[in-house]
Amino acid sequence: MQLSHQMVHSIKLHGILLWVSMGLLMPVGILFIRMGNKANENGRKVKVFFYHHAIFQIVAVVLATIGAIITLLTTTIKGLALYATMWLQFLTGIFKPSRGCKRRLKWFLLHWILGTIVSIVGIRAYNKKTSSSRDSSLWTNCTQKKKKKSLDNLVYSSTILSNSI
Repeated sequence: MQLSHQMVHSIKLHGILLWVSMGLLMPVGILFIRMGNKANENGRKVKVFFYHHAIFQIVAVVLATIGAIITLLTTTIKGLALYATMWLQFLTGIFKPSRGCKRRLKWFLLHWILGTIVSIVGIRAYNKKTSSSRDSSLWTNCTQKKKKKSLDNLVYSSTILSNSI
């Protein structure tokens, strides 16, 4: 199956936007909030780290949303579930209860668990799509080259393993 030039461009842009969003900005935003938790003795530092966290996460969600919209017609159920989880996690960050509130611990756990899920699933999806395409083909399952290459890699790996034993 041959893809149009526009579809090839859309798939590449989708991959780049999601890598920047979930592979770079979200983890850096997470590091900012962790550094802010360690700097709790200085209120100004905590605010600076919190605002950096918020900015990085907002930009990451916007980029991921643009990436999702670009390939909306070809996005899988897993991809849509990831976007829904990402937005739910984002909304829990916006509507957080105030400190000292009884719901704060439940909110924190939900926000943390959703953020962890989004980060891990996003990075694993990227690795899954790109690790099997060592040639110049796109991240689609349309070509037979990929299947043959995976089989060749499996045979090569098993040959190396049997020679080393």
